[in-house]
Amino acid sequence: MKKLLDLISEEVTKAFVECGYDEKYGKVTLSNRPDLCMYQCNGCMPLAKIHKKKPLDIANEIAEILKESKLFKKVEACPPGFLNMDVSDEFLCEYINKMKNSEDFLL
Repeated sequence: MKKLLDLISEEVTKAFVECGYDEKYGKVTLSNRPDLCMYQCNGCMPLAKIHKKKPLDIANEIAEILKESKLFKKVEACPPGFLNMDVSDEFLCEYINKMKNSEDFLL
C-alpha cells in the first residue's frame, strides 16, 4: 500500500506536468506551518527562475487544477509561491479503510 504522502505527491506532480512543468518540482512535504495547512509544495519557487514567471502565478496555475481533485478539501496558492493543501475527509476515510483491510497492517 502506498504511503499517504506518496499519493499526495503523485497528484500534485500530475498537475505540474499538466501545466507543462517538470515533474520533479511536484514533491510534497508535511507543512512546516500546520496552522495554515497539512501539506505544502515549494516547487513553484525554483520554476519561477527557469520559466521567467512569478512563483505565485505558477502556484495559482497548479492550484486551479488541484482544486478539481477529490483528494483535497483545500488548495491555496500563497505568496510568494507556496502551494498549501489540506486532504479531504472523504479521501482520508477511504485511505484508512484500505489500510484496515491491507495485509500490510494485519496483526
